Amino acid sequence: MAKSDVPKWIIEQGSEVVNLLRTGFLKSESASEPKNVNAARKKYLKALAENPSLVEAESMRLGQETKRIINPYGERKIITPESLQGNTIVPIVGDRTYTGHTIVDSQGFDLSEDVKVDGGAGFAQAMEKFGLGWASNNPMAQNKQNNFDFAANKTDSPVVGVFSAMGDDSNNFATPIANITTQQLQQLPIPKHAVDDFDRRMRVKYKNWLGLEHPEVLDQLMGRNEFAGTKSGAVRSRFVKTADSAAFRDVGFPSRNQIRDDVVEPDLLNVPIGSSGYTTFKADIGASVDPMDKNVSYTHGIKTLGYNGGLFNQYPARVMFPDVFNHLDQKFTNPKKGTPRPFSEAEKNGSLVMNPKLYQRTNQQWLDGMMDYGEKNNFKLMPAGLGAGGLLASINSQANEMEGQYSTDGLGVLGITPEMSAAMAQRDALDQQRMAADEQRYGQYADDQIMPREQTYSEQLGNYLSNLRYGDDSSRQQQEMARVLGGILDFTPVGSVDALKLGAQQREAGNSFEGWLNSIGGAAEAAIPLAGLGFKYGKKGVQGLMEAF
Repeated sequence: MAKSDVPKWIIEQGSEVVNLLRTGFLKSESASEPKNVNAARKKYLKALAENPSLVEAESMRLGQETKRIINPYGERKIITPESLQGNTIVPIVGDRTYTGHTIVDSQGFDLSEDVKVDGGAGFAQAMEKFGLGWASNNPMAQNKQNNFDFAANKTDSPVVGVFSAMGDDSNNFATPIANITTQQLQQLPIPKHAVDDFDRRMRVKYKNWLGLEHPEVLDQLMGRNEFAGTKSGAVRSRFVKTADSAAFRDVGFPSRNQIRDDVVEPDLLNVPIGSSGYTTFKADIGASVDPMDKNVSYTHGIKTLGYNGGLFNQYPARVMFPDVFNHLDQKFTNPKKGTPRPFSEAEKNGSLVMNPKLYQRTNQQWLDGMMDYGEKNNFKLMPAGLGAGGLLASINSQANEMEGQYSTDGLGVLGITPEMSAAMAQRDALDQQRMAADEQRYGQYADDQIMPREQTYSEQLGNYLSNLRYGDDSSRQQQEMARVLGGILDFTPVGSVDALKLGAQQREAGNSFEGWLNSIGGAAEAAIPLAGLGFKYGKKGVQGLMEAF
């Protein structure tokens, strides 16, 4: 197929940065360089010209949205490092999947089997009512319980499990990505030679691989029915990694990156390996580790005395567990052949999973280290896991403090959901505006005649939300809020009221979060929060805001 035979709309939409990232032709770390973007476009167009199956696949999924059912388990409780002082903390290493979401339609592909995402960092909060704090397979689950027991015996203090993020590849082990990939493949026009090549590569490692077109392949990947008790997690990891390789990407295999983005907690999507503190729970010392059916990826539950909340910001594992890493810095490998060497950083992070004797006392020295790191990294204005700038930080930090105090029928708390944050991150990629968090401040939109430049719009929003916290929700306050947001939107092609209306219309139409994002078209990033509010509160809920404008 010549390039001229590829539909123009596919070339135009598919060549956008956000799609090049989605399909894996462009890496996020190199997206800020125009030469890298151009190189990725050339690869994409070449793959289209050489593979009719990729053209057909793109025609099926470009511009399509993922539909989900959200099973809410409550707002994340925010705690401070000070609240952990006096305990002993133990690392709980886990994947980053999006707890409480069920995917029913993936990028336009109707899923015959809904995909439930029930693991991830939110597991402890979602499963608190069942007395579960974590899940894994044995012997790993028992090893972690032994870790709790060992720490309690050594320190004679309460033990708290602290989530530490595994690398991106860990998401391949969990069931959602492999499940959705398989169900998309069943609907895609993948050439026979590519299917045969894929099966051949899988059988190099797993001789009993059934094959992509086998009717029971999903059972094998999910480890169910006759495949229960098999090492299905390792098979899933191999399956996803192979499907994500360039050879299969070019013939139209599902986009692993997009599927990952749909099933991973947005706050954890881009954080470094070992980022710690998003979730904590109280360990149940001496508890048994029993089989459980609350998670399809793991077989055994680790009990808890209760969900403990999570830190607003996340900290490197070396900062969260300094004594642990001081110990690991002295460790050497024990090879059967060759000379022992110091542990690599990857091996140190791996020890957080494997070593059942690691723990950290949260004494004053520990707290000083946490606070020093936070001050150096301006954590006061940075939401956990996101570099979305001062506006989101001010809104989210105040909203967490005001939880439950204000009705969403009126102006209410200006909360931004994880889905909205994820959509904003996608917009950032599209516009190539990936800047450091301390540079993404809305003061760049300031009008000197309206507001002095030494105070950013995000700071004014923070002041407004602070007044809300103490009960001042007067019409004057609403007018002040309207002025600040209106001042920002003066620099966008979408007006304030229009942005609210567009978001509300998207909600009324039953569209997704991506719908309200797309509805504001070429608007600058500053227009997005208002469209998000319109979506969140609907036509009735935003009436007060519209009147204020």
